[in-house]
Amino acid sequence: MVELSRDLIEILDFYSGDLKRYTIEKLRELGLRPSKKRGQNFTISIRILEDITSAVSRLGCGNVIEVGSGLGVLTLQLNSVCRKIYSIEIDKRLCRYLEELFRSRDNIEFICGDALEYIDKLDAEGLFATPPYSITGPLLGKLASSRIKWAVMILQRDVVERLAAKPGEENYGSVTVLVRTYFDIEIGRVYKPHLFYPRPEVDSRLVILKRYRDKLCFHEELEKSLKCMFSQRNKLVYKVARECLSIELSEKIYREKRVDEIPPEDFLRILSTIYSCSENIPRSL
Repeated sequence: MVELSRDLIEILDFYSGDLKRYTIEKLRELGLRPSKKRGQNFTISIRILEDITSAVSRLGCGNVIEVGSGLGVLTLQLNSVCRKIYSIEIDKRLCRYLEELFRSRDNIEFICGDALEYIDKLDAEGLFATPPYSITGPLLGKLASSRIKWAVMILQRDVVERLAAKPGEENYGSVTVLVRTYFDIEIGRVYKPHLFYPRPEVDSRLVILKRYRDKLCFHEELEKSLKCMFSQRNKLVYKVARECLSIELSEKIYREKRVDEIPPEDFLRILSTIYSCSENIPRSL
């Protein structure tokens, strides 16, 4: 069983160990209301902290990025596990409080800004987050093109299950193919809305991404091609390839299968006939 960090225990002791009470009273003390526009839902479950800590510890926590510091709860929990944490918060209303909270922690570097602008700039191999649902799409896209080796995140349940979807399933789409072009996917526990404050409208779920391929030389073309092809997901592959990629596919499988029925490696096989990279493309080819 994962233990709470000493830093976090010291804070929660004033609130009888009640994370929900701490969150509500701290927000009130700071004069803040969670921003619906930013999709702020603060974690109030010790179980979630334990699950993230367990996953991060298993992956080996060296230099890591935290997307969305919130009230610093998860940061303090992982403070003793990770060598260095770049904790990034975009909400200026929280920045002054967080700067003071982290001031005496030498291995926490706090950044007040947009995490999506820093992922490529920081020397980090991992990332953890319970990000606002509003940035899930851009965050996944940024991770795919980054040098990040692993990520542990709590996302909307439907997004996590979309990442894990198989060809032919209804929720299999362009984001499935893009993320799985670079990462192995491991899905974890489901979390109900009452484990966050304020309550989101949907369930959340733990997902772990482990990179097996560096960014491809035709990454931008891959993104554009997937969006175009999945906009016609129910059409046969060869017809969509003709329209989106201006190529003719003669293989029988592409004349019989729809776009949403072929696996990620087939999209790479198709694109590698147009674009040439020095690296080995799909591991399964």
